[in-house]
Amino acid sequence: MDSRRALIAANLPNDVVSRVVDYRPSLIGEADWAAIRPCFLEVVGRFSPQNQELFKNTRTPVARFLAWSYGRGYDLDDIDELFDPDRVDLFISTLPAAPHRREYKARLRQVARRVAPNAPWPGEPPRDRKSRLLPPYTDRELGLLFADAAHQKTQTRRDAFHLILVLGLGVGANGGDISRVRGTDICSDPRGNVFARFDTPPRTVPAREGFAAEILDHAEAAGDGPMLAGAQGKNGVAEKIRKFQLGRGSPSLKPDRLKTTWAVHLLWLGVPITELKRAMGVTTLEPFIGLLEHVEPRPDEEYCSFLSTKFYWDFFA
Repeated sequence: MDSRRALIAANLPNDVVSRVVDYRPSLIGEADWAAIRPCFLEVVGRFSPQNQELFKNTRTPVARFLAWSYGRGYDLDDIDELFDPDRVDLFISTLPAAPHRREYKARLRQVARRVAPNAPWPGEPPRDRKSRLLPPYTDRELGLLFADAAHQKTQTRRDAFHLILVLGLGVGANGGDISRVRGTDICSDPRGNVFARFDTPPRTVPAREGFAAEILDHAEAAGDGPMLAGAQGKNGVAEKIRKFQLGRGSPSLKPDRLKTTWAVHLLWLGVPITELKRAMGVTTLEPFIGLLEHVEPRPDEEYCSFLSTKFYWDFFA
């Protein structure tokens, strides 16, 4: 009850308080969890997530970071020292998979700036609302969303959910693009490449190989009509998404996050910013400030091989 009262005093909503109090991370042993739980509750209280989704997105990175810190003998009573940027980066470097590193780095920085104001975290760069980018989905989150798409109650909803996923991940379509694109806006060339033509702003975007065939199938089914029927208008796509059922633990479906995921993947592959800027339909480099934060650096051996072969030899050959 003391922990519940403390969280309420920290102005957390009651539904979030219940989730926090009941939280038990499956990857942390009972003895370790008992030792770090008071610190976890202190961090959550300072962070003060105002909705369940924000708590769900940050709880595992925070819990694993605290367990790692406890295992290394760090002082859990000094939150500012605990969330030192160098220490957080050291923890991130121990994670094995690139998607986890990107997600954990973004989430821990988000938490650290609020809970450890005396730690030497740099301020976030000023951005207006329209330029603020949502973080990319992890591979695990995308797997959950594709599973959710396959388990919608009707075929119409299954097709609509799947269409939003493949347009976002395949050609970087946002909600406005999805509401306006028609079957005839998708085309292919004799070599089998698939392209999407968008009108606002005008641009032609090649489809990523893993999604091209599926996008073409949806286009053929739509004919000369809209690819997402009944989603036209300002909030048409959002209304469609609100009707989808998500499984437990699944993230929210957001077309802008799908577009960020698409863009970050292309940057990681080595697509030049000048070409990606054209495909995204943007006129300034400002959006890339947010995107580059999520591009995972290559290991040293990959880095050397990547630059020497892809950019040097291909360019001068």
